[in-house]
Amino acid sequence: MYSIVVTFGYKSIDLLQVTRVLLASKTIKFLTKIRGYKQFGYFCCMRRIVYFFKFYIKSSIHAALAVTSLSLVTLLQFDQWIDLSVLFFVFSATLITYNFIKYAVVAKYDVLVQNTEIQKIQSFSFLVGLLAIVAFVNLSRQTQIVAFFFGLMSLLYALPFPFQKQNFRNQWGIKIFIVAFCWSGVSVLLPLADFQWWETSSFWMVWLQRYLLIIVWMFPFEIRDMKIDPPTLKTIPQRIGIQKTVTLGIVLLLFCLLLSLTFSKVLLADIGMMALTAFMLYKSRKDQSTYFSSFWVESLPIFWLGLYAMKLFL
Repeated sequence: MYSIVVTFGYKSIDLLQVTRVLLASKTIKFLTKIRGYKQFGYFCCMRRIVYFFKFYIKSSIHAALAVTSLSLVTLLQFDQWIDLSVLFFVFSATLITYNFIKYAVVAKYDVLVQNTEIQKIQSFSFLVGLLAIVAFVNLSRQTQIVAFFFGLMSLLYALPFPFQKQNFRNQWGIKIFIVAFCWSGVSVLLPLADFQWWETSSFWMVWLQRYLLIIVWMFPFEIRDMKIDPPTLKTIPQRIGIQKTVTLGIVLLLFCLLLSLTFSKVLLADIGMMALTAFMLYKSRKDQSTYFSSFWVESLPIFWLGLYAMKLFL
């Protein structure tokens, strides 16, 4: 556990320990509202920031921003104009899909669940769903067909097949490949559906690279989930172990780098993103910190977009 120790002569005070004691008591509230010591309001502010950060992660806003960032990277790679309707749809559809998958089990027997936190996420998802409908209506017919296809794939990932108890998510060893297919399709094919890019070799190389990158980005999640995933899932870390999974990820990253050499216009951005991915993969453990995968690893697409933007616009 970290600490911040301040020494006064022969006495030492652990500031973090003092802060924890104050937050656990009613001292902050008393000092802030009764005595008017405004400096203690910063502690209250930090608690609100922590609350909103947890909501940001749990409501899948971060995951939706990651997929939207990948869509923007695709448009920048192919020098296409940015259609806000497509980006709004990608963001809202991703958020709704993720929340449906994560919380469908809770809402299976009771739509109005008793958990207050999940109720807030449901309400937020409903509002974002209205945005998805508006954005979908403004898409071209061709883009709507692509969106419908990947939406159907997402439903099959979460819902059982007709007359069966299993879905794609629980099928032997294919979970990671279905997620990679949907993410890569939504972030490559969907933004380019109106531009006929699938007739070029660059399109297929970008899609292949994106597919492999997402598989590598999934490895830290699968390593983390080894403690809770049933053995029947046969995930890659379960089958070959953590060390070999990391090695496989590095090999896939090197292949992705070779693909970048053939088509990338911003090679330094690709190298920077892959180097950080390799570092994250190397640091992946079963006993990860709470937000290592759900925040830092999922931030990699946002970081990649930032590198592209810096190189292209600065």
